[in-house]
Amino acid sequence: MCNQVPPAEQAGRFARAREVQSRALLEDYVELIGDLITAHGEARVADIA
Repeated sequence: MCNQVPPAEQAGRFARAREVQSRALLEDYVELIGDLITAHGEARVADIA
């Protein structure tokens, strides 16, 4: 027998996982922008893309 997680609880877990991934990506972009500004005095969209 399999222990199934209630749908609302499972949805909450997925939402938290998405939030963690989103926050990590945001932090990576902020770090990249800071590095570009330090190295070049500016951060252009073309440098980030």
